[in-house]
Amino acid sequence: MDLGDQLKAARSNLQTTIDQKFKPEPTRSLRVDAPPNIVLTAEVAALRQISPTLVELDMRLYTTKQNSPTQIVTWRAVQTSGAWKIELPQCASPDIAAPLKQRFQMVLDAHLTVAAAINKGEFASATDARAALLAAQRRAIPTQPR
Repeated sequence: MDLGDQLKAARSNLQTTIDQKFKPEPTRSLRVDAPPNIVLTAEVAALRQISPTLVELDMRLYTTKQNSPTQIVTWRAVQTSGAWKIELPQCASPDIAAPLKQRFQMVLDAHLTVAAAINKGEFASATDARAALLAAQRRAIPTQPR
């Protein structure tokens, strides 16, 4: 299982743990200050089938970028073992990929740590657990020089 699959499973397990340990809380709209040039959401704007196991997706990205908050980018998705996965371009070198993998692993570790802490009873509410997760995830995001 690659890091992406592990993170997806960890996110699902964390949500299950939160749902089991805490009663549902009302949802609130919170303003979150995000670093510049971060993708907030993505949606498929168009799809072109190249072959039965390969498609091109025009993705509409909503970002925190001030002058152009919406961007269209093209990604490829490939079907392997019955599952569709985004085909990312190869990095120029393992040295360039290493920091990204490290941040990805830090986010995965944050999910696993918070889930374990919930099971130990270390949080009074789901909000506290999510705040701890957010704080841990922010540590995985590199700070940009100002």
